[in-house]
Amino acid sequence: MNTLMDVLRHRPGWVEVKDEGEWDFYWCDVSWLRENFDHTYMGEHVRISHFRNHYELTRKNYMVKNLKRFRKQMEREAGKLEAAKCDFFPKTFEMPCEYHLFVEEFRKNPGITWIMKPVSAQC
Repeated sequence: MNTLMDVLRHRPGWVEVKDEGEWDFYWCDVSWLRENFDHTYMGEHVRISHFRNHYELTRKNYMVKNLKRFRKQMEREAGKLEAAKCDFFPKTFEMPCEYHLFVEEFRKNPGITWIMKPVSAQC
């Protein structure tokens, strides 16, 4: 039994199609996406269950890297006041390469609780 498929089959106006080119929504796994995404034309209305390079947001270390990069870009393009709106995530350090920065911050704020997560094995 596939609960997702059962739910979608019973939505008004939704039908399961057999022809490869007739779909609007495709539930795929990451391996299908890697193999087919660059070679498949999809119209503007088409939706798939994953997007390319999804790990840039789903892996915490990459997400923080991208948020930091975005903040620097905002500072260059819109100024410090606008970039400060990006300061909504906690101070984050990737070990071991940022260990010295972590130790510096740890010494400045000895009573703070820190959360440590292994890269690519978040719970």
